[in-house]
Amino acid sequence: MLVVFTAFLGMELKTAVGTSTFIMTFTALIASVSHIIIHPAIILERWDVLLICIIVATTASLVSAQFANRVKNRTVGLVTGVVLTVLGAAMLILNYWPISP
Repeated sequence: MLVVFTAFLGMELKTAVGTSTFIMTFTALIASVSHIIIHPAIILERWDVLLICIIVATTASLVSAQFANRVKNRTVGLVTGVVLTVLGAAMLILNYWPISP
């Protein structure tokens, strides 16, 4: 979505990052509610993981918002690119790296 917002819609990078994050928040919320509706016991079974996710996500969003407000657009773009690349590489490694028995 970030490419669409910046390249095709001409948004400033900071605005595009904020907008795509806002959209991803609601996507994650809908997915979480769907999982809870399908398997309600997940809240009781994994409440500790849920609490950790809430704390880490809230803290990271506050820190990253402060960071984005203090740096130039180019820095926001580079950091966003690095973070997305590292996350993509981690997903590929975790999903496709052969696990030895």
